[in-house]
Amino acid sequence: MRKTSGFEEVVLEEALAPSARRSDRMPRFVGMSVDPDARLPNLKAAIVGAGSIGANIALGLARLQIGRLWIADRSQFKNESLLTQPIGPDDVGRPKARCIGEKCKRLSPETAVLTWNGAIQDLGVTDLLGPNAVILATDNLSAESYVAQWTLSMGLPLVHASVHGDTLVAQVRTFSHSDPEGPCLLCSYGAEEFAHLGGESIFSCEGIAKGEVKVTTQVQPTMSVAFLCSTAADLALNAILRHVLQLGQPVWNKQVEFCGFRNACIESPLKRNPNCQANHIRQTHVSVSKPLQHLTLREILAILGEPVRASLAFSLDGLEFVERAECACTRRSRVDRFLPAGAPAGRCACGGQSFPMPYYSHRPVGLHRIRKLLDRPIADIADRSPRSLTVHAGDRAWLVTNGQRRLGTKGICNEDR
Repeated sequence: MRKTSGFEEVVLEEALAPSARRSDRMPRFVGMSVDPDARLPNLKAAIVGAGSIGANIALGLARLQIGRLWIADRSQFKNESLLTQPIGPDDVGRPKARCIGEKCKRLSPETAVLTWNGAIQDLGVTDLLGPNAVILATDNLSAESYVAQWTLSMGLPLVHASVHGDTLVAQVRTFSHSDPEGPCLLCSYGAEEFAHLGGESIFSCEGIAKGEVKVTTQVQPTMSVAFLCSTAADLALNAILRHVLQLGQPVWNKQVEFCGFRNACIESPLKRNPNCQANHIRQTHVSVSKPLQHLTLREILAILGEPVRASLAFSLDGLEFVERAECACTRRSRVDRFLPAGAPAGRCACGGQSFPMPYYSHRPVGLHRIRKLLDRPIADIADRSPRSLTVHAGDRAWLVTNGQRRLGTKGICNEDR
């Protein structure tokens, strides 16, 4: 493995034989007017969840020999994984993302494959700037909502694949995110989903190993069969390929369900929920040449052409702004710094650790709480050098990064048709 930001690029020790040419099996699809050999290498896809559905999608994309593939999953394969997932007995105990990433690399040596063996929420914002399409096949509602909000904010198309084993239903939902006022995955969430989200429930095709995951609500493992999971993966791959090669009608903002009991496939449109709890404000990506830690917040606002006004708020690279901290001895201290969530805020006069007080910890932090720090370099007010800063201004927002070129977000999978 070669480290590339939060992800690790798959580099296999053994020599890889040249892969077969894509054209050896690529049909001349009815109505196709583009060259697959020109379009597919420009596809840069990220898959969140490398289990029963996501692993099949990853392997399918590798066989299409796409240009770049990110795979993220925090789990390892278990004995039960053999029942539903495209692995062998020798893969049990291995991290899912790395294992599937290596299989993809062997299938398509020309594809750059990167893996993350951890929670998607633990990655930095800049780690997620490369893909031009995102596929969501996770069993974790917290990760699901995180990816849904991220792709919506950045205007990245999202494909969500899932199954309901009891009813033999495979479902794929597609979101173009080309219009902030359009539908998103969280538009479909109801009270039950948000209750589970608050409790960090995990729905898994394998169940939860004892002591492996801490949850505050009851775990409800999703029971399914391998062919249903691969059906959901194939429906997702069909939507992706149709879009890339411009086949048939546009695929976005639709739900496709296959019901095995009826052998029926139903397509229906997806609509924006006016009561959606997601933030539908689009973020504009801005890259600055000077390291963020050397800039002040006022200088960043000047770069954005944004005046200092009361509606402004700031989010700094996953940190939270801590105004005050408290020690076990009840002494309180002024902090006024960006700190990692849950990290100690320094030593108390008694020698103990002080910790942020929840009421005085903010993410994002409004201008009225940070106005006096506008002219200090970010290095002076943050515990680590940030790679990104988000500026919120009412109905607008900017993602500011250090000289990072945002790859592909205006590319092949974000074209309006």
